[in-house]
Amino acid sequence: MEAKPASTEAKSIPGRCSFFVERKHRFCKLESAVGRKYCAQHLIAEQGDSSSSKEGAPLRKRIPCPLDPKHSCYADKLKKHLKKCNAREKDLPDYHVKGINRIGAKDVEPQLQVTLSSLSREELQQLIDSVNTIYKANPVDISNMILSHPVLGDELSKESNGPSAKKHLCQMASLIGQLQQANILGSDVCYVEFGAGRGHMSHWVQQAVAGQSNVSFLLVDRAHVRHKLDTIHRFQKDGPHYERIRIDIEHLCLGKVPCISSSTSPLAAYSKHLCGAATDLTLHCLMETLNTQQDTDTNDSSTTKTSRSQVNGIVIALCCHHRCDWSSYVGRDWWLAQGLTSKDFMAVSHMSSWATCGPGGGWTPKKTTNKNQKEETCEEEDIASSSLPKQQFEDDTACNKKDINQGTDESLQKGSSGSLNVGTNKDMDNLSNTSTVASNMTSLSNQAQDVVGELVDVQEESSEHVARQLDAEILPRSKVSKVDRDSDVHSYGGDVSAQRLVGLGVLEREDIGRQCKRLIDLGRMAYLQDFGFKSQLVYYVDKELSLENVALVALPNKQL
Repeated sequence: MEAKPASTEAKSIPGRCSFFVERKHRFCKLESAVGRKYCAQHLIAEQGDSSSSKEGAPLRKRIPCPLDPKHSCYADKLKKHLKKCNAREKDLPDYHVKGINRIGAKDVEPQLQVTLSSLSREELQQLIDSVNTIYKANPVDISNMILSHPVLGDELSKESNGPSAKKHLCQMASLIGQLQQANILGSDVCYVEFGAGRGHMSHWVQQAVAGQSNVSFLLVDRAHVRHKLDTIHRFQKDGPHYERIRIDIEHLCLGKVPCISSSTSPLAAYSKHLCGAATDLTLHCLMETLNTQQDTDTNDSSTTKTSRSQVNGIVIALCCHHRCDWSSYVGRDWWLAQGLTSKDFMAVSHMSSWATCGPGGGWTPKKTTNKNQKEETCEEEDIASSSLPKQQFEDDTACNKKDINQGTDESLQKGSSGSLNVGTNKDMDNLSNTSTVASNMTSLSNQAQDVVGELVDVQEESSEHVARQLDAEILPRSKVSKVDRDSDVHSYGGDVSAQRLVGLGVLEREDIGRQCKRLIDLGRMAYLQDFGFKSQLVYYVDKELSLENVALVALPNKQL
């Protein structure tokens, strides 16, 4: 890391770091170290700056950290630094088993990446037809169960909560209502939240089961999150046992977590939005990393999976099916039984985003350099540089356009002699020279024709704009390098042209996207059925609140 030359325009603030951050075009704003020109992060830059230390004080050499070159340390303190560096390899807990929940990692080629842009028109249309056929053969009954729970009643009624906060509160209230509807809330239960984040969901679940005995909570998340709500409960003497583990669900062996292995209480798993593959990793973690057993009947070639993991119930809000991948998908057996392949799964997962990506509009036509566009650009620049308020400028512009139109209509009115009557120009009425009048009238007539011509050009441009908008309605937000409207050959780079190739409209695209989501969910439900769980899909919130409004509710058959 070398100190960048200071810009002639930028100057470092006294007492602040003198390192010039070239990417931000300014000096670092951190305080400089005592007796130094640079902050602790940029002290390595002083190696090439002889004026960075006090007089007579030799510079201690700093080197990039071998574990993480993003920061530096003193060369004579390297050994000590490596012992406490946050980038050092830490001892992994027993419940960390690398890749235990990614069931098909060895079966997938790392370089195999299927995108819709790599499919031809025929391949894409054939895949869409297959999705329609399988979806009709496996009808999905999604119940409308928009529930709530009184524990969030006061919070929902607060006027201080904005739209975003109310949205999340409504979602959590409905999910807790699903837990109560399934008789999962109660005593002697270990509640496990996957993808916990700040722990809002578990906070309200704890409020819902307040007073119940022998209740514990386990929160799982792979990221370090600040302002966690579970810190409120962890230090309560009379409250339930709270524990948070930081681990990727892909590597989580749930049966080895101390608070679970030492307890005989059944588990209740829930999550508010597990993105894509995280849902599959969670289902595999719950079904196959606790006490599981595989019984094989010697008289029968079939193998029956049984789960002795005391999972009391599962409630997961589904989302982001486009983030699913074949290596972690738990419904592989069901998927292959439908005649689909792993390549089809990747393409279908991409198409599932059509259900929530909206009508598109990300595609913009190639810019032209005609005269009208240049004039419009100049006018927009004038508007931006004008000191008038925007509304006042628009009102003045509208008035000017109205005056021009009125003047044009009046100048085009013909008298009884067939000549043009210009009643708005008093100066011309006072002119005595007939030739001057005729000349001026001719000039006005030419101006009127120019105005009419400009109006026609504007109308044509408006028609082209409407056509572009109609084209954009079948295009999602993606990049298109070129679209040839006059032929069937399209040069495309993403989902945009893939949809255009088969001529999909907005509603058709959304319907196909929803079908793709449900096919992925059907494989998950079939997986749970193999372990003796009865599962269903429910609409837990209105689609006006969230387009991702489907939740998976699964209960053991013995509880039904």
